[in-house]
Amino acid sequence: RFVGNRAAANGGAIAMRAGHVAIVGSAFDDNTAATGGAIDVKDDGTFEITASHFVNNRATTNGAALNYEPRVVSDDFGLASTTQQQLKVLDANFSGNVGPSVLRYLSPLSLLCSLGQWAPMSLGESGDALVGDFLGCPYTCTRGYIGLYANHTTSTCGGECPRGYY
Repeated sequence: RFVGNRAAANGGAIAMRAGHVAIVGSAFDDNTAATGGAIDVKDDGTFEITASHFVNNRATTNGAALNYEPRVVSDDFGLASTTQQQLKVLDANFSGNVGPSVLRYLSPLSLLCSLGQWAPMSLGESGDALVGDFLGCPYTCTRGYIGLYANHTTSTCGGECPRGYY
């Protein structure tokens, strides 16, 4: 358990700058930082969270629960791109976190969604931020559409409901 930790700048409980981390069955409660209230991840590495809870964490800038910013590299033509790190969040609960975003990510995101839920993998060059309380994934399939399997990435999920079943 990570409870009541504070940081003036980054990562109230954990500030990771390189490496490979897997967090399983942990609780992050009442942690505070300017960026990444509970966890701030920057630079190289992979990061996976499984069966964990993020409750009442706070950030003043980004990622009340988690801020994820992988290293940006330039190719031979000067074009910038993120490295191949991926954030994986499996069976996590986000509740009561306060800040401009709950989970901010600048790299592909993998959330384990339940049936009838969906989450974007990545939106735009500047990444995306998820807000609000959610268990698994933050969005439910659009009315009239069905979640045929887990991990849909659009609001239409697996397609329209069969006639007579909506």
